[in-house]
Amino acid sequence: TLERLIATRMPTLYTHLKIHNVTLSMFASEWFTTLFIYNFPLKSVFRIWDVLFLEDRDYIFKIAMALLQLSNDSVLKLNEIEDIINYFKSSSKNINVSTLLNKASTLSIPSHMLEKLAEEFISTRQEELEQEELAKQLELEEERQRKEIEERQMQKEQEVLEHQLYEQQAEQQQGDNQQEQQQSEENYNNQEQEQVQQLEQFEQQQYNF
Repeated sequence: TLERLIATRMPTLYTHLKIHNVTLSMFASEWFTTLFIYNFPLKSVFRIWDVLFLEDRDYIFKIAMALLQLSNDSVLKLNEIEDIINYFKSSSKNINVSTLLNKASTLSIPSHMLEKLAEEFISTRQEELEQEELAKQLELEEERQRKEIEERQMQKEQEVLEHQLYEQQAEQQQGDNQQEQQQSEENYNNQEQEQVQQLEQFEQQQYNF
């Protein structure tokens, strides 16, 4: 594998990456999936592509190894995971492409190992794509559940508000009924009092006669 190859050919760099929890997939996957298009000026990328078209497809691993070797001294001076990853993703633009290709041409890697690296990369990339798809599905499911919870919460709040409104209306209606009843009782008492007064006046008039 590429990691074992680095561990054998560049043990100091390999150990440094391990200590800082940096894995090759954090930066090298981009090299292989985009053929270095985001790592070098376009003119340099075309030169790399020309070499890849002339050589076997596995030659890309020699270029990756050469890039790691040329970056070795600078990376060993970095002690933050973000700095290391950013260096491999951007600082390679400062590496002379001729120097890189010359370095790659001097590397001796058995063809069977290059083929194994290619197979491993394809398998690893497939697993990454599957994991990305799974993560996307999980994210969608979490979003669906979140919306469902929010909708249930909103529905519950709506039901509480409707119940409170119903109770307020019922209390208001009860208060209105009590007020009407009280008003009716007052009217009835007033009428009785008026009748009593009228009767007393009538009796007084009869007495006067």
